[in-house]
Amino acid sequence: MAGELIGREALERIVRRAAELQASEKDIGDGLTEQEVLALGQDVGIPARYLRQALLEEQVRPDVAAVGGVWGWFAGPRVLAAHRVVPGERAAVEGALARWMEDDELLQPRRRYADRTTWEPKAGAFASIQRALGGQRRYVLAKTDEVASQVSQLEPGFCLVRLEAD
Repeated sequence: MAGELIGREALERIVRRAAELQASEKDIGDGLTEQEVLALGQDVGIPARYLRQALLEEQVRPDVAAVGGVWGWFAGPRVLAAHRVVPGERAAVEGALARWMEDDELLQPRRRYADRTTWEPKAGAFASIQRALGGQRRYVLAKTDEVASQVSQLEPGFCLVRLEAD
């Protein structure tokens, strides 16, 4: 294995296992404080900005309920949601998200609220032709009825971006 490249999946397993081994050496009781997590990250060489971002993501992680029954198994959930903490200020993140929705997903704003925006697929012949002639490009969100986007400033330099597709 010396000199060979280690693949991404293997690397993730190795790092996860190394963290488990290190955690088993220390008695963490019911958990660690934020400062202890940052100190632990410093011990293993993880920059504090990545740890802060991961901590913010964990704080805002929603509980996801599984869709039950035969219909849930067959069709899946009606609404899909995704969220991520990203670096940047709210105005810049909202601008980049709007450009991506309009240019890369062929969506147009349906309604703007104080805290979120809803999007719908662009209508018209030009948009239909653009989707049809997209080639390798896939306009995945254009297949939805509506996409809601929300950007919330968590702390200076970090925003929570949430997308919900119906």
